[in-house]
Formats: sequence, structure tokens, C-alpha cells
Amino acid sequence: MKNNKASISLLLTIVFLITSLFSMKNAYANQLHSDTQHNLIANGGFEEGLEGWKTHNQGDYEQWAGLAEFSVENGELKVEIKQVGWAWWHIQLYQEPVNVAAGTYKISFDMRSDVERTVYVELTGSGVARQDFVVDNTMKTYEAIIEVPSDGSYKFMFGLGREPNEEILNTPYNIFIDNVKLIMVEEVEEPEEPGEPKEPGEPGESEEPEEPEEPEGPGEPGGSEKPEEPDEPEELGDGENDVSEDKNEGIVKTGSWLDFRTLVLVGILLFLMGGALTLKRDVKNKGIIKRIIIQKLKNMI
Repeated sequence: MKNNKASISLLLTIVFLITSLFSMKNAYANQLHSDTQHNLIANGGFEEGLEGWKTHNQGDYEQWAGLAEFSVENGELKVEIKQVGWAWWHIQLYQEPVNVAAGTYKISFDMRSDVERTVYVELTGSGVARQDFVVDNTMKTYEAIIEVPSDGSYKFMFGLGREPNEEILNTPYNIFIDNVKLIMVEEVEEPEEPGEPKEPGEPGESEEPEEPEEPEGPGEPGGSEKPEEPDEPEELGDGENDVSEDKNEGIVKTGSWLDFRTLVLVGILLFLMGGALTLKRDVKNKGIIKRIIIQKLKNMI
């Protein structure tokens, strides 16, 4: 009985260790994901009211300049535009300083407006161009990809005023904002960006990579010589081998975890096999003892 209890206890311990190892792996992966998705904007969902946010109304300093009232209702920021002003920065919702490292970032937010209009977002001081968005009365998610050239402490700002050439809208009206994010992204799929349609519109460029020494050649019909260059794919093949080597290096790096897990599993299997053999031996010994006892009882009778 003692041996059986000890075996069960060991098996439970092994199961617990395996579960713990996988839990640690999943927790580590989740931590990596959360790190890459870190939002640099504090209280972007306005769960804590206007905590972390600042506002500016130029109408407080100049007559007829932009003027608005800010409040949080039902988990959204409500901006009541009272005076439109004559500059986009007259009405501001902003955070500063926002510490941003150089890299590629995604700006995203949910917004709707009682009347269709343009709103402006700027990472002031970073050298990144102002982003313009046309919003309407349907709550939508708006996004933009920006490239921050250098590390710095900047001002993240919504400009809710009006440019001089824009229509003067009747006031008051409301704008609603939620889920404001500024997140670093690792890769940007440039072909999906609508702002760069010119590159696919120039088919001549697809032939230029085959003649890097003669960039002026697209206008020349002497492309008949290009079929003589099919040998170049062999060089490209070498490059692919280099890429595969890089991939192999990545596999080796990630394989360290697999090797460790494999060793643990092999060790567990060996232990279980040993335990099974021990139990089998004990059962066999008990059978022998039982037969001896039965034989002695028969002899006594």
C-alpha cells in the first residue's frame, strides 16, 4: 500500500510540474505580446474621466476663437463645440509629455461627430506630419501609421478647431472620442497603404531590377537582351540559401525550448517506465510469496 501511495504521489507531482512548465511558457508569450502592444497614451478609454488629459480653448484668450466644453459620459469623451474659431489648434485635447522612441507607430481612436467635419491629430515636436481625418455621425475606428524619426518627449494632440478655408458649422454640436492609442508596430505592410498608388502604376520599374547598372534603360526597346539573363536566378537561389540559413538559426534559437521540453518528457517517460517495472516486480514477488504460503498451508494440512 505504501508503494502504491508513493507512486501516485510521484505521478501527481509530475503532472503538476508539466502543467507548470506549459503555464510558464504561455505566460511568457503573453507578456511578450503585451509588451509589443503597449499603449503610450494614458487613460485612452477615459475609464478614469479626464485623468492624464489636458485641454485648451483659445476662446478663453481671444474673442470668437475656438471654444468647447469637455466631459466624460458613458465611458466616452464628449466635446461640445461652442465656437468654431479660425484655426485647427484653437480647441485641443492633448497629453504631454509622451515619451516616444524612434520607430513606426499606429495611431488609432474611435470617434463620431454630430456633423461631418475634419479633425486633426499631431505628435507635436516629433517632425511627423499632421494627420487629418474626416469623421461623421457613425462611431468608427480611425487609424494612421507614422514614422517617428528620433526619440523624444512629445505632445500628442487632437486639434478640434477649424481651418480658415473650411465651412463654418452651426454650433453647438458634439464630438465623441474613445479608445485612443499610440502603439509601436514591428512591421508595416506598405502595399496595403492607400497613400502609395504610384509604385504599382509604373510597370516599367519591374524590369529595372534586372539592369541595375542602366537605370535609364526602361525607355529602350533593347530589352531583348533580358532573356539572356535567366542565369541570375541561380544567384538569387544562393541568396535564398542564405535566408534559409537565417531561418535555421532562428530554429536553433527556438529549439532550445523544444530541447529542454524534450529532455523533461524523456525523463518523465523513463521514470514512469521504471515505476511500472517496479510495480510489476512487486506484484510478481507478491505472487511468489502467495504461492509459498498456500503450499505451506497445504503441507500443514
